[in-house]
Amino acid sequence: MAHDAGLAYHRQGRWFIGAVAEHGIGSRTIGWRWGAGMEPRISIITLGVADLPRAIRFYRDGLGFETTAAADAGIAFFRTSGTCLALYPRDRLAEDVSPNLSAAVPAFSGVTLAHAARTREEVDSILALAEAAGGTIVKPAEVTFWGGYSGYFRDLDGHFWEVAWWQDWEFNDDGSLVIE
Repeated sequence: MAHDAGLAYHRQGRWFIGAVAEHGIGSRTIGWRWGAGMEPRISIITLGVADLPRAIRFYRDGLGFETTAAADAGIAFFRTSGTCLALYPRDRLAEDVSPNLSAAVPAFSGVTLAHAARTREEVDSILALAEAAGGTIVKPAEVTFWGGYSGYFRDLDGHFWEVAWWQDWEFNDDGSLVIE
């Protein structure tokens, strides 16, 4: 019996969330609930940064992300396909989460951001762009164990970005990945 947890779909203004247990020919639904549960999407990813004007320049001028934020803004929002990227001072972000949270930077937070490239060549171009803007290449692009091609860079505040390509990826019109 296979379980596919975390399935959700929207119908008549409500989210239907749960899991399906498959039994060969048919399937039996288990653990479902109707309700006004959380819509399964991420709206904003906020990165805590040490120097907001410097970070704005890195993403806007170096990587070409679109923003209307001025260099002296208190927060910067960047337009991306589907999800907004925000930059906010690290100490203020930690304080916003909890007054008891330290803003110290760990060597690795356990979180990476990823950009799905449309071509293998685009992976190398984006890594070069990040490096020219002051980022650090932490893993040059290479063929991966899963058959793709990817590399990693670290931005000016230590956030890790993977730039990856896979021949079977398909993209929606807005540039987001088709996930099925």
